[in-house]
This record gives sequence, C-alpha cells and structure tokens, in this order.
Amino acid sequence: MDNDNRERLIALAYDCLEATRDDDEQFSFVFRTLGAKSLGGAFFFADLEDFDPYLADPDHLDLPWPMERWHAFENFGRPTSDELTAWRNAVARLWQDLAKSRTCEWPHLIWLTPLLENGALAAYALFDCPMRNKADPYLIGLFDTQEEAEAALNRMSVVRSQAKGG
Repeated sequence: MDNDNRERLIALAYDCLEATRDDDEQFSFVFRTLGAKSLGGAFFFADLEDFDPYLADPDHLDLPWPMERWHAFENFGRPTSDELTAWRNAVARLWQDLAKSRTCEWPHLIWLTPLLENGALAAYALFDCPMRNKADPYLIGLFDTQEEAEAALNRMSVVRSQAKGG
C-alpha cells in the first residue's frame, strides 16, 4: 500500500469511526461492520518507545537479568533489541497481573475491522479499544490482509489474556 493510499484510508477509517461516535453502541463501526472480529481476550500493551529502567522495580519484572545488568541500565546503558522486547513484554505481564489483582485496569480490546471504500474491501483496520477511562478507540494500523494484521499485532509487545470460556 503506497503512502497516498495509506493516508486516504487512515482518514476514511477515522471518518467511519467518528460517524458512529453518537450511536447507541458508541463507535459501533469498529465491531458491527460485517466481517469485524475481536482478536480474543484482553491485551496488555507495553507500547513504550524508550527503555526506562525506573518504570518498574526489577524485583517485579520477570526478567532473567542479573543485578549488574540493571545497574548498567541505571548508568545509561542501552538494552539490546532482544532485551528491549523482553522488557516490554515483562512490563505488559506486570500490568496484566496488576489488573487481575484489581490494582489497576489497563487492558485493551483489539478489533480487526474490514475497511470498505466504494463498496469494495480496501484494507483491514486494526483498532485498539482501551478500557481505561473509556478512551476512544484508535487505529493501530492498516493492512492488506487479516494475516498481516495479526502478525503485526504479534510482533508488538503485548500479552494476551485468555478470553473467558474459550
């Protein structure tokens, strides 16, 4: 998908979303569009761009790093790409555990919604529907296929809790 098409489709996705803001089921475009599907369970994102060793106490993160490595981070050491991914996933798991204990509620529901343009499928829109503070859904990305959208979600640093009953 080229940039011009992407920008046009992003605008279309937000126009469709906004058009259902005042529906009885607010933002019904996301979940009532024919072919829309929830990607199951609640997701806990650690969508943090930058590593922050002070975000969570190392004792509360499930990471195999020795304290010497943490001290290096505290002295402005940078994590490797693999360490950054592991840290984001550990933060997401911590947030999930906090939500389970009712200390906080930070889950996100993820919906994959077909985006139609002139009656034809133009893309798949991946929406994050945060449950905290009843925030508006927002577009994570546009994809040519459902498989691309799901693969992109799996590459993000998320932890998926299991949906009840399945």
